[in-house]
Amino acid sequence: MSNTKLKDKDFIYVVKKYNDLRKDNPCHRYASSDYCFNYFQLKQTKAKKSFSDDMEYSCNVLGFYLASWGMYRGSSYLLQNSASIFKGLIEYIDEMDKVYWTIDVPEFTDENIEFLISLYNQIAKKIKLDNRKKVTLITKIMLGIWGCVPAYDSYFTKTFSNIFAGECAFTSFNKKSLESIKKFYEAYQLDIDCLAKDGDYRTLDFNTGEMTNLPYTKSKIIDMYGFQKSYK
Repeated sequence: MSNTKLKDKDFIYVVKKYNDLRKDNPCHRYASSDYCFNYFQLKQTKAKKSFSDDMEYSCNVLGFYLASWGMYRGSSYLLQNSASIFKGLIEYIDEMDKVYWTIDVPEFTDENIEFLISLYNQIAKKIKLDNRKKVTLITKIMLGIWGCVPAYDSYFTKTFSNIFAGECAFTSFNKKSLESIKKFYEAYQLDIDCLAKDGDYRTLDFNTGEMTNLPYTKSKIIDMYGFQKSYK
């Protein structure tokens, strides 16, 4: 991979283009990920509250976010199931050690990468994916709940497989792909860190449509770039 491929002079422009569609329009589908992220992130900080206490609501929040991002279309696996398919996953989330809720791309150590791969496999097990093609769906779940990794959808994969041509195709969720994402972050660290502190890169509140105090993760910002760069 050449250094020039990691130096897109339009990086800020591409991310801003994505964000401008969302930040002033709480009804835009891009905002669906905000509402999912808000729910899981804010609720897990409340003492003596579990997601299983509001099982139906928890499943429906996750399900609508995924529907909004195309995971229920055509002959997809989720289209054949009700939102109760997420019950096992919600129960698993309740049992997770809170320390893992803070993993973001700067913390992609060997230990945390191992955990993320384990989390990926657990999600597949909990929603009974078996051997079905699953990388897009599971990474969208990981992005929507924890913001810990970008979603490996067709647009992100196209962008990043071009950047890391000959090194990583991003068709599998593995150590190589996560190390490549961290390498990308390190190349754009100043820009990404700046955006993560920018007030325009916070989630929208469902009720008011205004910005919350919850910032986008750095993995989310990378996802925005990867998606928007190849989106037509």
